[in-house]
Amino acid sequence: MAQAIFYFHNELNEFLSSDHKWDDIHVAFNGHETVKHPLESLGVPHTEIDIILVNGVSVDFAAHLEDGYRVEVFPGSMQLENTSIIHLQPGGEKDYA
Repeated sequence: MAQAIFYFHNELNEFLSSDHKWDDIHVAFNGHETVKHPLESLGVPHTEIDIILVNGVSVDFAAHLEDGYRVEVFPGSMQLENTSIIHLQPGGEKDYA
């Protein structure tokens, strides 16, 4: 079975169970699952997510997971200084330097 590692930043930890807060979360999956399903299965609503980085590359919810991927998930309150970021929330690009 394949496995990806998820990490949630800032207030997104409020949606996680106590054993997952502020820590790497190892998520097992079969096949070519998209990023969106594990995010929601962990309890984080997609409407709260603004940026997803998979192995350091900005992606949207339709990105497919592969074994060993590292997924970092950011809320709209975070500021990342990178011009190639995909913002998933309306107006997100206005809030970032």
